[in-house]
Amino acid sequence: MPPLKTRALTFLLLGLLVPGEVRAQTPEEPTQQCIAAHVEAQRLRKSSKLQAARKALVRCADASCPAVLVEECTALLSEADKAQPSLVFVARDEAGLDIADARVLEADTVLLERLDGKAVELDPGEHKLRLERKGSQPLEQTLIVREGDKLRRVEVVFTTQVSVPSAPAEREISPAFWIVGSTGLVGLALFGGLGIAGLSKKGALDDLGCAPRCATEDVDEARTLFLAADISLGVGLAALAVAPVLFFTSPFVAPSSAAKLSLAPVATRERVLSDARSFLAWVRVAGAARLFARFRSREL
Repeated sequence: MPPLKTRALTFLLLGLLVPGEVRAQTPEEPTQQCIAAHVEAQRLRKSSKLQAARKALVRCADASCPAVLVEECTALLSEADKAQPSLVFVARDEAGLDIADARVLEADTVLLERLDGKAVELDPGEHKLRLERKGSQPLEQTLIVREGDKLRRVEVVFTTQVSVPSAPAEREISPAFWIVGSTGLVGLALFGGLGIAGLSKKGALDDLGCAPRCATEDVDEARTLFLAADISLGVGLAALAVAPVLFFTSPFVAPSSAAKLSLAPVATRERVLSDARSFLAWVRVAGAARLFARFRSREL
């Protein structure tokens, strides 16, 4: 064992063999603090925590410590300084110009507030770093920092952050709307067809001039057609009354949402006008059906 380490170890053992009573009476004794810093520095060095180890070595290399311990800690501090790695970050914009208004972070710890050309020291090992600049896309890099790797250059290029306008939310129309709406349209179509057939039958009977003694089967046929038309009209109007409710209560969803999550409806001018047009279309259809029903009833 080299003489320097032998003397440091001997001094350390002597310090640990001091009676507990004596150590308890003088907890702030400089020698004990120097020995503790020496032990802590070696533990940190083995864990590759070079920055913390160097701080501990500076404490035990202080002139207030015993000379043999100062000599040992000074030698260890020199070795740690040589092993301490450091990085120099170089950032440029898209035009290749140097920029300084960026910062470097590791997790939530800010390593550099500005890239002013100064080196930053890190412990050996894997580091996940994030570089941020206002108005640019953040950059992330995973680096393996090695002992003795001094002034390693890390070059990055920031690109302008392009803000993409989010697409407006769209209604997710329920299948029930299409079913009910189709039922309403079919009901109105049947009403029109059956009503025309009933009017045609009634006109034929009027041409015969047999009222009020027309054949029972002919009268029943005309009445059946009109009854079926009335039922179709009722079903159609009811369906058309429910369909707008289903439409306007349909949730809004983001177009890019894979899970189709419901969002609160956003009332924009275009959407309000579109919904109003849809509602008025349903009103016009229902109104036309009612007018036709009144016309048919007057004919009867």
